[in-house]
Amino acid sequence: MNSQLSNVNQLIIKTIKESFEREFVSKLIKNIGLPSAEFLFKYEFNRKFGTYGELWDGKPNEYIDTNKISQILNKCGVSKKEYDALYHLTGEARVKVLAELQNDVVVGIPWQITPDELLKEHN
Repeated sequence: MNSQLSNVNQLIIKTIKESFEREFVSKLIKNIGLPSAEFLFKYEFNRKFGTYGELWDGKPNEYIDTNKISQILNKCGVSKKEYDALYHLTGEARVKVLAELQNDVVVGIPWQITPDELLKEHN
């Protein structure tokens, strides 16, 4: 599995977070003030996308489009097949793979796994 997938995930979640924050905070700031809007943004983002993006399905949405995902993949040298294999996993399994790619010890997820093996293992 390409170790750059961790960077891909971080860049994508950062992009989604920035777009979501602009939209969310700008709607609330007029009524409740910046500190409250930022607090509610963090809560709502984690509820909708998860702390590490584990609740996001890997598909384009109103906060990130196909072109931006492709740009990030190209920048990090990650293939669409590797990306699809990662986002085919459940959120929990994806977090374990991402942790392994960051050299954390995760029991039961081998580091040198290929996208095909990953898909087969989690189907």
